[in-house]
Amino acid sequence: MDESVFSEVTNALQNAEQTTVLLQGVIRKLQRADLDSEIKANPEKSIKLYTVKEVEKILGISETALWKLRRMNEISYYQKERKILFSENHIQEYLNSIEKKAM
Repeated sequence: MDESVFSEVTNALQNAEQTTVLLQGVIRKLQRADLDSEIKANPEKSIKLYTVKEVEKILGISETALWKLRRMNEISYYQKERKILFSENHIQEYLNSIEKKAM
């Protein structure tokens, strides 16, 4: 492979990695804002939130598998500081998505 082509490909990959990191940060900020806005929009409605351990049991998967689903944005979640939380909607949307894939 020509050195200039290799250099261009390397630069493109580095730019893509930087963009991915930036987008992941934006997604985390939006998830925190979503939780706050959902709570404010429905103060009378108690929103049931589940921990990582609870969702592992509900879905029958490991912590690593759930982490991969989050990383690939296949399951939505809220992040409040360092705590990861899932709503009933998040779990149901994920279950619906895998049901559609199975068809």
